[in-house]
Amino acid sequence: MQSELPGEKKKERNNPRTAEGSSPPTHYFPHLLNEKKRKKYEKKTRETTGTKNRRENILKNNKTKERANRERWREEEEEEEEEEEEEETGGGKLQIPKRLEKTGGCQID
Repeated sequence: MQSELPGEKKKERNNPRTAEGSSPPTHYFPHLLNEKKRKKYEKKTRETTGTKNRRENILKNNKTKERANRERWREEEEEEEEEEEEEETGGGKLQIPKRLEKTGGCQID
């Protein structure tokens, strides 16, 4: 038995995957029909997005830490270079530790 007549066109099926702006029917997601399973599914999806966000945040923090460390290293290197230049040129006065300044100098017994 033929349900279609030869002159009629075949009825187009509404394919939810290709239709724009429409959500797929629930028979594609039977696990969402049961309330317990739906909550579990939502919880799982929330956790995975949370871990993804945490990973991204950790990477961002690591990048900012690296940047801060690089800046600190640059400053330390510049200070060392300035100290070396002062030593080479003999610039500045002789630095005496503060505890020796208080006693009046080095005491030898």
